[in-house]
Amino acid sequence: MAQVSVFNSKLKTQNSKLVFDLLAVVAIVALGTLVYYGRQEPPDSALLRVQTSHTLRVGIDPTYAPFESYVGGKLVGYDVDLASYIAGVIGPNVQVQIVPIASDALYSKLAAGDVDMIISALPLIYERSADVIYTRAYFNAAPLLIVPMGSSIRGVADLGGKRVGVELGSQGDEQSRRYNRDHAAAPLTLVAFNLPTDALDALAVGKLDAAIVDPIATAAWQVAHPPLAPPVSGGGANLAPSETSGGNKIITLTNVGSVPYVVAVGKDSKQLARVADAAIAQAQSSGELDRLAAKWFR
Repeated sequence: MAQVSVFNSKLKTQNSKLVFDLLAVVAIVALGTLVYYGRQEPPDSALLRVQTSHTLRVGIDPTYAPFESYVGGKLVGYDVDLASYIAGVIGPNVQVQIVPIASDALYSKLAAGDVDMIISALPLIYERSADVIYTRAYFNAAPLLIVPMGSSIRGVADLGGKRVGVELGSQGDEQSRRYNRDHAAAPLTLVAFNLPTDALDALAVGKLDAAIVDPIATAAWQVAHPPLAPPVSGGGANLAPSETSGGNKIITLTNVGSVPYVVAVGKDSKQLARVADAAIAQAQSSGELDRLAAKWFR
């Protein structure tokens, strides 16, 4: 009997230890679960509102064609189409509600929750990064370096001693003057025009070696000088060679600098920002941004 009693005592001890070990495992799993979910972001109220209402409210300043402007009483443009594309990525039943807003009120309306995002030829402003979330760039609005076909110029580094046309007071003008400050020993010869298209006209007839002009103005100039080449791409560069009315050809080499156009969402709308960013990445890889450029920059 004594042996049985000792055996039972050991069994109870082993069972107690087993129960304790199981409880410890359960506690660890429970704690891990709490920690895991505690690290998850809280629900994104902006994304939830868009998904439940099936409406994406987009703030746009409708005064900057071809990105956004009224045509026949309807707001149209590159950014309007991009907004519809992003809405489609959020959900097949999500519709875009365009909210026209003056440019100086775009950020305040976003902060007030009157819109879910801003898509309005919006340059990235680093000082505002603490107040909003910016997506990746969908367009580079920096001026383009354009040369005649067959030129020996391969990039900005080759502009020393060359005649370079710009629009007076433009970013191209600023970049050219900066080049001369940085290359005082071999500066370029700056030729300023009142209009970017005047610089392109001069380039086409051989009066210039290069031009540094706005990408949208360049696309508009190409429209006026058939046969047309594919317009500026979604990245803001890579214009194909274009024949001018004089039979010459021009080719875009690169953007000079970087002026990224981005989408902005509220600083607490991290999930909505990720969806918008993913939509832009998809639009880039699928060629959708190039299709939008072909539609709106001709």
